[in-house]
Amino acid sequence: MADRSPATAALYRDKEEGYFNYPRLDLLEMLPRGRGLRLLEIGAGNGATLRAAKAMGIAAYTVGVDLVEPAPVADGLPPVDRFFCGDVEGLAAELGEAAFDVVLCADVLEHLIDPWRTVRLLAGPLKSGGVFLSSIPNVRNFRALRAIVLEGDFRYAEAGLLDRTHLRFFCRKNIRQLFEQAGLTVEAMETNMGAFGLRHKAINALTFGLLQDFFVFQYRTRARKP
Repeated sequence: MADRSPATAALYRDKEEGYFNYPRLDLLEMLPRGRGLRLLEIGAGNGATLRAAKAMGIAAYTVGVDLVEPAPVADGLPPVDRFFCGDVEGLAAELGEAAFDVVLCADVLEHLIDPWRTVRLLAGPLKSGGVFLSSIPNVRNFRALRAIVLEGDFRYAEAGLLDRTHLRFFCRKNIRQLFEQAGLTVEAMETNMGAFGLRHKAINALTFGLLQDFFVFQYRTRARKP
């Protein structure tokens, strides 16, 4: 098992617990209807999303991968079946071929040194017809552009669009390209408008959708392996 460095893992240990450990039900809702699936999550935190998927009957078998060893939890949800602690860019070979119905990366790919290679590697353990679910921040969001263009300030933060642990940045077009270069077919891209969703949706409607990309905080994507 490979890890980039103890210092890298320490960056994530310093983050508040809520940064990692809440279930991403919004991504589970993007799954095609089915039960008893085999789920692999990269950046699983304490496994909250995987455990929720098992409790809901969506998943029969779950595997989590994270840089940091998960803390024990006692919330009554089923446990994750298997957990790898290490860097996914060095673990892909251990995950098996054609083993999973779903690969899940919730706000993970932008943290990797080479997300393009990682998506190609993770397409290996994905079954034919399986889906790759992801959420990725949109660097074209007006909040990031306002700080950079108008204020001349590219300042990293503890969380959000310019999180200090982000290594790569994406717009909608680049997210699509990320999955297509791995041989996956993008089926759906949903938008998360963040805390000001209603206001931005109204402006978006008045401008006939021309400004939508500037209001999107995050894209949720479903890509399928042919």
